Amino acid sequence: MALFGAWRSLVARTVRVGEVAGSNPAAPIVRVFVAGATGAVGRPLVRQLVDAGHEVTGMTSKEAGRAAVEAEGGEAVVCDALDADAVHRAVTEAEPEIVISQLTRLPREYNPRTIDYGPTNRAREEGGRNLIAAARAAGARRFVTQSIAFIYAPEGDMIKDETARPWADAPAPFGSGAESTLTHEREALGAEGLEGVVLRYGQFYGPGTYYAPGGSGGVGHRGGRRAGSARDLQRRRRRASSAARVAAGVRGGA
Repeated sequence: MALFGAWRSLVARTVRVGEVAGSNPAAPIVRVFVAGATGAVGRPLVRQLVDAGHEVTGMTSKEAGRAAVEAEGGEAVVCDALDADAVHRAVTEAEPEIVISQLTRLPREYNPRTIDYGPTNRAREEGGRNLIAAARAAGARRFVTQSIAFIYAPEGDMIKDETARPWADAPAPFGSGAESTLTHEREALGAEGLEGVVLRYGQFYGPGTYYAPGGSGGVGHRGGRRAGSARDLQRRRRRASSAARVAAGVRGGA
């Protein structure tokens, strides 16, 4: 079981111990199931896993997402993450060794005063629970899931690692999100027969996110750069790359 907090720590660990099929001809091909395969991380994740030589099934909740998964080289399956029976069928038919959850249901437009976290909370907790059960039924060996890096209590040093106390008693509306996220983390890490890995992501900016030119989060700046640049896109791809390495290439688990 593993929970990675700080992004730099995650990159260091995955690069140091990771090895994907595309970088080593001797590395095995891995069957991977990605839920949330058409999101800001899901699409580049599917593409990088396929490029590394792995067999990828990408789950999307809408028929319109099928073409997006197939365009990245994956085999698409349309399934509602909240439908336990459908998730069970989709995952067991794919027979994956690795299941990855990138499930969110965030609105297209971002307004911090009116945003409803309820759909994402339910997708993460209930949908995640369905994925874990299906992964176990399918005989998968690893379950990788996303979480959030801004879940820590506002105390102590500004720089946090995975040992810092989460803000479990946060006020609304963030409190419900923290509760569902922490519940999912515990279930992922404690699932019998599965190696659970939790990746705590920070805020995304760049193409396909709220923080991009024309995005509802406004155009942000990082170190004098305009969010949405090619460099920002590269950063988002690195997140997907690390998820791909953790999913398919950790030595001893392949």
